[in-house]
Amino acid sequence: MIRTALAALPVMVVTSSCVVISDYPEPAGEPVTRFTRVVHSSSSAIKVRPGPRHRVSLDCDEGFLREVDVTPVNGVLRIDSRMTDGCALTVEAPWLRSVENESLGDVEIAGGLRVEDILNSGSGDVLVRSVEADDVFLSNTSLGSITVERVETESLTVVNDGSGDVFIDSVLATFARVENFSLGDVIITGVDVAELSVENSGSGTMFLQGFADVQTVGLRSLGDVDSDVSSRIADVITDGSGDATVTAWQRADVTIYSIGDVLVRGQPQALVVRGDGSGTVYVEQ
Repeated sequence: MIRTALAALPVMVVTSSCVVISDYPEPAGEPVTRFTRVVHSSSSAIKVRPGPRHRVSLDCDEGFLREVDVTPVNGVLRIDSRMTDGCALTVEAPWLRSVENESLGDVEIAGGLRVEDILNSGSGDVLVRSVEADDVFLSNTSLGSITVERVETESLTVVNDGSGDVFIDSVLATFARVENFSLGDVIITGVDVAELSVENSGSGTMFLQGFADVQTVGLRSLGDVDSDVSSRIADVITDGSGDATVTAWQRADVTIYSIGDVLVRGQPQALVVRGDGSGTVYVEQ
């Protein structure tokens, strides 16, 4: 493994036997932000992790030719590289506004990095070990998937508008909104929120598990919503052919405008059914 460093160079130049690390140090006494967005436009895998300064590094085995173009412009670090297997490109930053994947390559975001927006519009996969910020936005509009092991935030928004899937293992938030417009599935477990909003306007399946004080579920198309989220109050509106399952222990308010059925779990103290649709409401005893 070869590693060579040149400080304060904005462009990375790599030869067949030399790997250059580009460093973007903060001048003493001046809190200068070198880049706040990382845009990945290559077919190679990259890693993004927290660090005290802005840095891009490339580690490769000896004897291979690498071409790397890393250009930070106006706060955006755009990565357009063509590398052989065995190379690892790593980006470090104290915090980031967004990490965006536009390519075939995969992206791994290490735990401990403060990042607000994670966007996947390529066919590669995005793996997030953990993310913490006041507001977190996750968007998948591609063939690839987004997998998040842990999210902690005040407000979480998840949008799936591609044929890929979204997986989240743990969510700690005050408010979470989850929307599906696509063929892909959305699977979220370990939910712990005060307010949860779920809407399925696609043909994919949505499954959620955990706890919420109040949850709202809407169905607009063919896809189903299976919400195994235990809540005090659940509000369900169906306007499609998909079916919904919710869990509430105090009150469930169900409005049916179409043929989709609703299964209510938790034996709520009050159940209100409205609408002129042909769907059926079932109560699990």
